[in-house]
Amino acid sequence: MVTLPQLVEILKNNWEGNQVLQMKMINEGAKFGNGQKEAGNLACEMVNYFVERVEAYNSRYGDLIFSPCIATFSWIVNIGKRIGASADGRMSKDPIAANMSPVLSRDVSGPMAALNSYLKLSTDSLE
Repeated sequence: MVTLPQLVEILKNNWEGNQVLQMKMINEGAKFGNGQKEAGNLACEMVNYFVERVEAYNSRYGDLIFSPCIATFSWIVNIGKRIGASADGRMSKDPIAANMSPVLSRDVSGPMAALNSYLKLSTDSLE
């Protein structure tokens, strides 16, 4: 495998010369939306951390309220164009996942697995 510094360089270079590793990252390992415990637990941790960080600002600015939201609406292409490659195999400028959905073409276990993955997320604090 590769070290974290090596992976950072690979991502900076948009997977160039590392297509075998890129395909391994795309096709192997746990992916959100497939009913896999490891990916689901990580997604839950990330949502909880995001909500905590956003809500921490509510006590800092008086009447200004920050509401955590995880929604991309129709911005998946525009957001993707502005960010670099990611460690899941996505290339720079490719679209990101829509809202809280699995990454495009990575939900290989059917719609019920995707729905069950979503339902495990703590969304009470999200707008």
